[in-house]
Amino acid sequence: MIMPRITVTDENGVYLTTLDNRSRRSLHYSDDKLHTYLTGTAATFDFKVTKTNPDFSFLKEGCKLLFKFEERQYALTIVTIAEDEYTMSINALSLALELNNAEVDEYEAKSMMAIEQYIDVFDPQDTIKIGINELDYRRQLTWSGSETLLARLLSLAEQFDAEIEFINEVDIDYNVTGLTLNIYKKHSSDSQGIGMYRPEIKLEYGRNVETIQRTSDIIELKTSIRPIGSNDLTLIGKNYEEYNEDGDLEYFSFKETGWIYAPLARDKFPSNTTGPNTNDRYMGATWKYDTGDKATQMINDKKTAEKAIESERNKQKEWKEDHDKKLKELNDEYAKNVAAGDSKKAEATKKKIDTENEKYTEKVAESNKEIAKQQKIVDDLTVKIKAQQDIERDQLYAAALARLKEISKPKITYDVKGYFELGLGDTVRIYDNKFDPPLILEARVSEQEISFTNPSSSKTHFTNFVELSSQIDSKLLERVQELIKASTTYDSLSAITTTIGTLSNSFTVDTTASIQTFARELTTETIEGSQTISDEGKITTSYRAEAYSGENTVDYTGYEAIQEDSMGYQQRGKVSHAGIDLSDERNNFFGRLDAEMLNYVEWQNLTLKSGFTSSTDSPVQYRIKKELDQSYKIEFKGWVTGNFENEVVIAALDNLSTQIMILVPSDKGLAVLSIDLQGNIKIKTNEKANLVSLDAVFVRI
Repeated sequence: MIMPRITVTDENGVYLTTLDNRSRRSLHYSDDKLHTYLTGTAATFDFKVTKTNPDFSFLKEGCKLLFKFEERQYALTIVTIAEDEYTMSINALSLALELNNAEVDEYEAKSMMAIEQYIDVFDPQDTIKIGINELDYRRQLTWSGSETLLARLLSLAEQFDAEIEFINEVDIDYNVTGLTLNIYKKHSSDSQGIGMYRPEIKLEYGRNVETIQRTSDIIELKTSIRPIGSNDLTLIGKNYEEYNEDGDLEYFSFKETGWIYAPLARDKFPSNTTGPNTNDRYMGATWKYDTGDKATQMINDKKTAEKAIESERNKQKEWKEDHDKKLKELNDEYAKNVAAGDSKKAEATKKKIDTENEKYTEKVAESNKEIAKQQKIVDDLTVKIKAQQDIERDQLYAAALARLKEISKPKITYDVKGYFELGLGDTVRIYDNKFDPPLILEARVSEQEISFTNPSSSKTHFTNFVELSSQIDSKLLERVQELIKASTTYDSLSAITTTIGTLSNSFTVDTTASIQTFARELTTETIEGSQTISDEGKITTSYRAEAYSGENTVDYTGYEAIQEDSMGYQQRGKVSHAGIDLSDERNNFFGRLDAEMLNYVEWQNLTLKSGFTSSTDSPVQYRIKKELDQSYKIEFKGWVTGNFENEVVIAALDNLSTQIMILVPSDKGLAVLSIDLQGNIKIKTNEKANLVSLDAVFVRI
């Protein structure tokens, strides 16, 4: 683990000093712990410094700490300092946690809003810039009290079924130029969320995992569930049934109840509650689920139309009362005029009565047209709402069934001890063959506790554990063994062993990464077959690798060249066709291993610049290999001799288009090897060194 160089600036970004344990003159840090969290990708950093270097005086509350670690830029603010006569203990928070200093008031959305619209409301100063946004739906939400901006953003993400990631933007002059907020769909079987899905990463007990503890309990186990969706949608009105592969009824829901029952789980874990209504012995729970806003919007539109109808009818009622009152007055006036024998006034009053009736009739007719229009909207929406609710009812059932499948089994938790250089949110696989059957887990990184000065104390915390099947498909294993014969290389015949590992039948991914991991790490038994002495003095062994796809079997013939005497020939696998297609009989894996991944890659001599040489015993060489993720990697080995007092270019490769800086051993301690974007390979040492090793150096391109 490389200790980062930490830049210290004041609150305005003015450079103050540097913490660098690799420099004798710089201020050094110790007892450090960088604690990163998946929730909000927040971070804290604690460390100590001694007061022997006068630069300790630059460390004050409010100062910024800037450094880069594992391709991630960190920007933190010193918030607490505890000191005595000799040391200072520093606590710093990531800039995202500074959002705790801003308060936001209660808020009620008047309509459906997108998540970015809420952020505009809560952050009117535009301190946050939205980067990635995977959400394309809207929600109508309410917050009844005030809280910090960070708490509001985390609550907003939770209610949108999302995960948020803060990225610090820092320029080359140590200025924090902004805070970017990335928004991802919440981690699920269909969405990764923050981080990457990396099934090719293999964490294994006895190798890089200290221990795995598995705990199971049934305290919160339920065998029935009553789901409630948006607008109090339930399953009432439709029957559902699910049978297992043996034909047994595993889950069902009666249209009269709205509950989903798990009878097989009930039989295994019956309720012990006694009483008049407990004969079924199910343990139940009510569960709320957001079924979306389509039916909700339709229901709101229907309510709007119904209110319009009600408004028109209320107006007609008022008009009728006013009309009846006017008619009574006019009729009384008309009768009075007739009784007085004033026919002229009576005729005028009669016209007023006719006019009033005409106006009233016209208003009511127009109002009835509007009522008919709104009633058609209501009728149309009633049909659409029923159809949409049928869709959402099925969605509610599917989600509730998945939830019931989860809670109707014992709850299993895991504690994996060890530290792994992974990103927050990354999903990897963990293996432990000491369990019976062997334990294969998929888990996600939730926290990292990292010490740069004491790497052995670093810890990785996982969440979202999923136990994969560890049952071995023997036919698949046999085909993997054949595959290994096509891809494994040996330095000599004595290197061939009979160690065979196990392979799960649960690989459901569409890539070849997992199968390759096994193929590259397992060795196989001595190859059998016909042998022929070639003109070059090598023994050539032919073999057959079979690729299965449904009922079709395709034969691939490859060749093994193995060492015969002291001539230095190496045994290596070859495939004569473009690659091998592979699938298991349960149709759990489909993949293609192309020849570029299977074939042995020869080392090539690296052409050194003038003034630099390498020995014949350990020549400086490189090779380019295709990796599991379809990328390419350049590997180096060997020792180079020369004058490394200043930074010098020892070689150049056109294949390189990346930038790295790493530590490598030399005859004077550690040296810095760097590669620039032009492919120049450079070496620099603090002491005058004459010999530098490139062993185990690699670059992804």
